Amino acid sequence: MTKLFRHTILLIAAIGLFAACDDNAIPSDQMGINGITQGRVEYDTIRNLREATADTIDVAAAVQYGLDSLKSGETSTKSFYVLGMVKGFYQTLDVNYGNASPIITNKLSDRQMICFRLKSFNNAKFTSESQLQVGDIVVAYGKIQNRYGVPQLTQGCYLVTSDNPEAEGKTE
Repeated sequence: MTKLFRHTILLIAAIGLFAACDDNAIPSDQMGINGITQGRVEYDTIRNLREATADTIDVAAAVQYGLDSLKSGETSTKSFYVLGMVKGFYQTLDVNYGNASPIITNKLSDRQMICFRLKSFNNAKFTSESQLQVGDIVVAYGKIQNRYGVPQLTQGCYLVTSDNPEAEGKTE
């Protein structure tokens, strides 16, 4: 019940951010809501981590960028922060490599994308399946690829924030 309440509050806040931006990139310094801690990364840390070449976008905008700006098989030259909710998994946690391939969506549209071989915070390995669950609100960082008509975040992407308290697990 607590997780459902937390997700509802985060989704309401995200809807407000998306509506206010009129489909434009959402600056990562607006990702935090009143200093809320999201996973291990505080709001101020998110703002400080932002790179000049990176934009924060929702899943629908990331998919649209992949379809409109990239040719089939092409990968973006810059990286993006992509905000979404874990809908399911293309590949569950691979304990040998410490990564998973979640499918993320923004629930405001039918757009979704795979974060291919996503790693945990600071590009560290996931150590437990409980660190990334269906329903988690996450921000992933990586390059967008048009994988033959299907946009995805490429291998090498990693988790920046998560509302899952288990996401704070051990890092290697």
